[in-house]
Amino acid sequence: MDGLPSPGITVDAAGLSFDGRVVFEGLSFRLEGGCWTALLGPSGVGKSSLLRFIAGLPAAGGDIRGSVAAGDGATLSGRVAYMAQRDLLLPWLSVLDNVTLGHRLRGTPLGQQDRHRALHLLDQVGLADSADARPAALSGGMRQRAALARTLWENRPIVLMDEPFSALDALTRFRLQETAAGLLRDRTVFLVTHDPMEALRLADRILVLTGSPASLRETAAPPALPRPRDPGGEAMAARAAALMRDLAGTEGEAAALSTRLSEQAAALSSLESALSAAQTEAEAATDAGEAALRQKDSLISELKERVSGSGSSIEALQGDLAAARAEIDRLNLALRQRDDQSAELDSLRIEADTLRNSLDDAQATLEARDAAVAQNQNALSRVEAERDALQLQRFWLSILVAVVLIAAGFLGFRRRSAA
Repeated sequence: MDGLPSPGITVDAAGLSFDGRVVFEGLSFRLEGGCWTALLGPSGVGKSSLLRFIAGLPAAGGDIRGSVAAGDGATLSGRVAYMAQRDLLLPWLSVLDNVTLGHRLRGTPLGQQDRHRALHLLDQVGLADSADARPAALSGGMRQRAALARTLWENRPIVLMDEPFSALDALTRFRLQETAAGLLRDRTVFLVTHDPMEALRLADRILVLTGSPASLRETAAPPALPRPRDPGGEAMAARAAALMRDLAGTEGEAAALSTRLSEQAAALSSLESALSAAQTEAEAATDAGEAALRQKDSLISELKERVSGSGSSIEALQGDLAAARAEIDRLNLALRQRDDQSAELDSLRIEADTLRNSLDDAQATLEARDAAVAQNQNALSRVEAERDALQLQRFWLSILVAVVLIAAGFLGFRRRSAA
């Protein structure tokens, strides 16, 4: 930073919404220059989006508004370093090249002095022996230390950190917290975290973002101990417990949350029951469909046996069709006599007329085929192919006849019941 003081930051009337849902609105606060400020809050409350807003980055699909200004009146551009939760190291670059990536992206040549400074930073974070290694050869903690070195390499007076240690094991997190506290001393640091103890160890001030829409409030100051603070003291344990209660909200809010969770659980149970019932119905429908298919196959086989015999089988089929047509004619006459009863009778009459026309067409086809069989026995193979079509047609005709007979019986029953 070349000895220049780290400026404070003022955020005024910040608001965030996603698809019309307001996450937070009208947030105004100040980050003191040269101090660590921690931001605590539950997931989904907008902490990361607020951090990106301060960094000048878009809100990843949301609509964010408000203003951000440096306390010294100068622009923030070029004075902010951003460290994300993931290390974001480029796998094809060495650790050293990842640390100095900013120079490459800005098209600035990397001089010998710059290289020495980068190696010194790697030594400070314990990675001097891994400068030429690829990220794949590093452990999670080593990768995060490399990301911290890259953040320090930018040498910015303002550092924004989005849960940079949350993915690490407890021991690595503890050590890296101490490293960051030492190397970022006197910088203006804004740290987003879910861990109250981490906030207490590193921060001079602690802000809490909770609610829906979220509101921002400052908690009591951390214990007056040098940073990074020892987490084992009684004062730290008591403050961590108080912060946890603060994050959990009031008893009324907890009861409301419990009620909402119970309602959601009941709704989920009802949904599971409905899904189970639907699955049972689907299985029953499948079984019924399979039974119908088996019945259809049986009817087709029966029709094949009747049609494949000889011309006498065709004559028998013609007799059956003639009888069915006579029955349809009788039903059609009965339907016409009851035309004024209901719309259902109209529908049945239309179906009967359609069926009669189909029977006429089928009889004409059979007569033509019978004449062809008498004239040329050698054409039987072609007739057999056409018979297959007649088998399917007769199946459906039989089904329609059955439907009409059932409907006629039902109408007769209704008439007798009405009488």
